Amino acid sequence: MGFDWITQEFSTIGDTQHPWGYRDPFPLDEQRFLCAYGGPAQRFRLFLHDLADRQRLLYEDASLHCFFPIALSPVARPPSIAAYASDLTESASGLPEEHPADAQPMGTCVLLDVYQGLGPAIQRGRVKSIRIMEQLRKTEDIPVTPHVVEFGPRAYDQSPLMSYATYYAKRCWGEVPVEADGSAHFRVPAMREIYFQACDDEGRELQRMTSAAQLMPGETIGCVGCHESRTTAPPTSAKVPIAARRAPSQPHKPAWAPDGIIDFVSVVQPVLDRHCVKCHGGERVDGGYDLSGDKSRFFNMAYDNLLGRSQSYRQHNMDTGEMLPQELAKGKPLVHFFWLLKTPTAVNHVLGSGSHASRLPDFLTAEHCGAPVPPEDCRRVYTWIDANVPYYGTYATSRPRSGGKRDLCADPLTGEPAEWLAKDFMPVYARRCASCHGAYPTDGRLLTCWDGRTAWLNFTRPHCSAALTAHLAKSAGGRGINHQADGTAIPMFADTSDADYQTMLHALQTGSRQALDTPGPDMPGFKFTRREP
Repeated sequence: MGFDWITQEFSTIGDTQHPWGYRDPFPLDEQRFLCAYGGPAQRFRLFLHDLADRQRLLYEDASLHCFFPIALSPVARPPSIAAYASDLTESASGLPEEHPADAQPMGTCVLLDVYQGLGPAIQRGRVKSIRIMEQLRKTEDIPVTPHVVEFGPRAYDQSPLMSYATYYAKRCWGEVPVEADGSAHFRVPAMREIYFQACDDEGRELQRMTSAAQLMPGETIGCVGCHESRTTAPPTSAKVPIAARRAPSQPHKPAWAPDGIIDFVSVVQPVLDRHCVKCHGGERVDGGYDLSGDKSRFFNMAYDNLLGRSQSYRQHNMDTGEMLPQELAKGKPLVHFFWLLKTPTAVNHVLGSGSHASRLPDFLTAEHCGAPVPPEDCRRVYTWIDANVPYYGTYATSRPRSGGKRDLCADPLTGEPAEWLAKDFMPVYARRCASCHGAYPTDGRLLTCWDGRTAWLNFTRPHCSAALTAHLAKSAGGRGINHQADGTAIPMFADTSDADYQTMLHALQTGSRQALDTPGPDMPGFKFTRREP
């Protein structure tokens, strides 16, 4: 039937903040519903509303907001299921050691056949496990007054900034086996936002669930397959699925992430340090890629180079989920990811996202790295990519007024562009760099770019910043890039004694010192560490 726009008071809403509005509709019949309404008094009260946009006040409080009206009527109490009474939580002894003594409440999932819905691209026997992922609820805000919360300026449409892609911290609860007939039977953390991934024997995602499930303690749910048609009923068969004939599998968090949080610095960076940084880091950046853990403007060098320097972002058709033709023509990205603001509403295409849609796994070989890369190290990288490339594992921040609450190019107190950037670095950049590279984004608020520019500044080793080394003569330790219109190469900085080079270097050194004074959660000395729920 489509949608009706009922409340004519607002011509549009969009992803913006309003001091009041309509919320929490509860239907009474096909014409009338209850709702909470805040205007024009800006205190929410409970109203009766109808499709003709007529409203009647039902209840208000002189000092408190009122939300979530629910119509109640007496009903007979449903019978209790005795078997559930002792199954609300797993005992501490029945859980992995990382769980606290007050055990995580659990539910159970029974999957009949994972291949139902995957299509012919995935042959039977290829799916080896189901990975259980959690999208953690946001916990960060800034109370300005007891009743007003400031969400802060955004970067990449996020506050706080979490990554180039997902807006959320992610947790991996582990993988559970899929039987030969495609069935699975496993425990699921209850009262959490959970989604599943069908994985192969390497731990690489074949298909990703892009909605979510939430179980209550002791609840059992059943799935027909993986992205099967919503009009599909479970197949009628007298044969009991193999997995249903045994006790449910218990997921175990990965050994390399004891709390399950997929944090780039602790999960992925150690792999890059072991196998990549000797050729791609610091003063040696083969191919122009710096995969070190040095701090960049919002993230670190490795993260910015893998996703931004490589221009990995590819936009998909919002309706069909297919990659746009002009994006497809660019070839497979180094690391595939969805920017959450522009994620398609269609069902994911099999093998169309995550690690199988990325080139990075092709480099995790003995031929490229000079020695075999252990499967567990590869699995870390695959899990990170398949989690939609999160960087931060916490919502906690130290720069609440800056872009995304994490911008090192901003004053930590005001959020305005830092003095070292505005007064020292930018005049040189504008005079000697902007004609080729365009304007550098000094204000990180609302910043959205995937072209690697946020990796031009190195706050750990300022002298390794690409803004300095890219156009420094090779004889002086730089990369010597500076092509003139006639094809000749004349480095912009002949050596490090160039006055403009020194001005930019001193500016970045100042920015580095200030960054250490107000470190973020990916830096030593962060003062607001907390464990996410």
